[in-house]
Amino acid sequence: MVSYSDKEYIESKAIKKGLKKLDSPFSDLANWINDNFGVKPLNIVYDILEHNKQPRLQVIFEKYKDNISFKTENSLFQNPDRQLMIQNAFRDLIHNHSEFTADNLYVIFSSFEPIAKEEANGKINNQKLYKLKENLKEQQIWEIKRNFSTGIFFFFTNEQLEKNDNNETKNKFKSEYLKLIKECDEFDYINDSTFSIKLDSKENFDKNYQSNWFYYYKDN
Repeated sequence: MVSYSDKEYIESKAIKKGLKKLDSPFSDLANWINDNFGVKPLNIVYDILEHNKQPRLQVIFEKYKDNISFKTENSLFQNPDRQLMIQNAFRDLIHNHSEFTADNLYVIFSSFEPIAKEEANGKINNQKLYKLKENLKEQQIWEIKRNFSTGIFFFFTNEQLEKNDNNETKNKFKSEYLKLIKECDEFDYINDSTFSIKLDSKENFDKNYQSNWFYYYKDN
């Protein structure tokens, strides 16, 4: 689950909104995880990977902090001990469900919250973003772009960027952008203490990314 267009996200959102619920054996596994690790998954999705036909179990937590506790110390990889424990628990729960298998099961962990934040950012009205840019003309803003769950404010030159790279400017831009994204924050995940914006320049975009958004977003 990496995008708010993914079917796993759409299903998890329906569960979060109370429009759908987990059925057995996934509800049983969610309860087992809660009993053993103190956190209950929002959703659990079983599917078969197309490229190698390996069964996969996606354990989706609501909050990012809960997902991190199921990763290794560097947060890059799944915790193998917890993967195995959940695989074995799933095996015990599917005796009466011949449509599932725990053999060679790939267990992965993810979270709903970060993608919900990205969805909120993606829903900001384009006209409101344009109006914000117009309101900041005096500060020589070239463009404002969405980026995952935040916004990037582009000055025209690196000199302008360096001049405005201070807390006063950042807090002003952050406050204005926060107003827009909060209008779309359906689950109230975004707040002043955790939200931030980024600053950049058209000069950097032109010189180092050949004025190409594809290249830019690959690195940012």
